[in-house]
Amino acid sequence: MQQLTDAEIVKLRVERKHIVDLVKMVAYQAEGDLVRLVAPHYQRAEQEGRTLIQSALSSTGDIAVVGDEICVTSNRSAHHTAPTRWSRSAKH
Repeated sequence: MQQLTDAEIVKLRVERKHIVDLVKMVAYQAEGDLVRLVAPHYQRAEQEGRTLIQSALSSTGDIAVVGDEICVTSNRSAHHTAPTRWSRSAKH
């Protein structure tokens, strides 16, 4: 493998690798939980749910608590908009 690159191969210590793997597993589990929460409001949650959540989490926006609801406003620019079906889902 050293022959494929000029850079030195860095091996993480076992403890660090376990922590990184744990964070990845927790993030994946949280993503799945969010997909399940969106599913009743989004018909294609089974096919596109994870993509929808990943897109929402990677975009910028504002979160406000209004009464007993959490309101999320996306700050996406006009040239980078989510598919219409995602926007409709986010409004429910």
